[in-house]
Amino acid sequence: MAIAADSKSDKQRIAIFLTVAGLEALEIYNIFTFTDEEKDKYDSVRAKFEAYCKPKINETYERLFEITNLLDKELSFWNIEG
Repeated sequence: MAIAADSKSDKQRIAIFLTVAGLEALEIYNIFTFTDEEKDKYDSVRAKFEAYCKPKINETYERLFEITNLLDKELSFWNIEG
């Protein structure tokens, strides 16, 4: 990386991350709760953002999608042309 962030302290790395990520990331960061041990650890901050940004799975939609897929396959099997 051009700014050699790996050689910086965790506090500096967090500041660089939040600066590059922008205002919305700073607002999200401010709603996170950290223990005293986690607060100044870059890996903890990164893990919080990864958990926050990870897409949530809608189980009802996923089940409907699977059932629809199975029905389509089954119907296409029985729909023999020619």
